Amino acid sequence: MLDRTSHTPPYLQLEAMLAAEAIAWSHPEQPFHSELALAARFGVSRMTARRALDGLVKRKLLRRERGRGSYVTGLRLVEALSPTLNVDRNWRAMGLDVETRVLHFDRRPASTEVAARLQLKRGAGVLYIRRARLVSGGPVALDDRWIPERIADAAQFVEADASGSIINALWRAGPLAHADWEVEARPASPDEAVLLAVMPGSSVLSRAMQYTDAAGAIVAIGTSVHRADRMRYALRLPLYPPGSTEPAHAVPEVAGDYTPNRSKRASSARGKRDD
Repeated sequence: MLDRTSHTPPYLQLEAMLAAEAIAWSHPEQPFHSELALAARFGVSRMTARRALDGLVKRKLLRRERGRGSYVTGLRLVEALSPTLNVDRNWRAMGLDVETRVLHFDRRPASTEVAARLQLKRGAGVLYIRRARLVSGGPVALDDRWIPERIADAAQFVEADASGSIINALWRAGPLAHADWEVEARPASPDEAVLLAVMPGSSVLSRAMQYTDAAGAIVAIGTSVHRADRMRYALRLPLYPPGSTEPAHAVPEVAGDYTPNRSKRASSARGKRDD
């Protein structure tokens, strides 16, 4: 319910709550809540309800159809795999509210799997980061990162870095050479389902990554798990005629307005990105 003692105007409180509902809306064929229904439900005026709905329209979460009401757009966010793209910045440019919540930021011994991927001895110290990314109040991604302690120390990693661009912070430890990605569709684990607000077993897009520095050392590994109903990946690759040699500097570029015609279960790419 609305907090009548808050300094935040009621229409903005209502807009925030409705944004989360729109993100999780599972009946796109049905109209969203009407002004009258919202006014009765929350005990506000129709004008307050209208202003809240107007905000969702501006944020591209709703569209209005004359004589029919408001409908959830089913907006799918694009994460373009590129050398330098700042994904959150582009989402904000769309008028969306983007938030990163740091769930874990601690140092711990590396598990056998993590140590092997980072080419460390089992039990070596790593910085572990888990964060949830939300758009318009609804969760869209869950990120896990593991960074060797020596890299975290060299980069002077602090918790504030975890809510921003982790790759930017890694550059403070030294030049980076490339990143490797593997993307697959799979069912959400029970833990992921809770944090992404989906049913266990729902489809998610999981991107595994590995960052390598100019000396060839692995400086970070991680995964990003996205709600498949809210996210798609986009990628543009340079093409060369048969028999030509691919330049060493060739990297994926921003996909622009490219929209995949069909989903792919797995893909891999190399490049540097803000993540």
